[in-house]
Amino acid sequence: MGLAIDVWALGCVAVQMVLGFDALFALADKHEVLSPKAVAAAWPSYEPVALRALVFDCLLVRDPAQCASVAQVMAHSFFEGLDWEAVRKGATWA
Repeated sequence: MGLAIDVWALGCVAVQMVLGFDALFALADKHEVLSPKAVAAAWPSYEPVALRALVFDCLLVRDPAQCASVAQVMAHSFFEGLDWEAVRKGATWA
């Protein structure tokens, strides 16, 4: 699975940051499976459309064969304008 698990985990972290709780544990308590449909129901409407698309179209993809590559995630419109080279060099922002 390799990359697919890392991408899924990034999606879980993004969901936790947006929703303010760990969706994996919250849904596990209800004996449900974390699915994009279940998470989308709790997704706030005020969050950017590009973030929602990143999470549901690139990160929380159930089929590992359809997993987004690192390049696809980095090229997503949510990250438009982000200087990835500066991120790689450890740039700090004031």
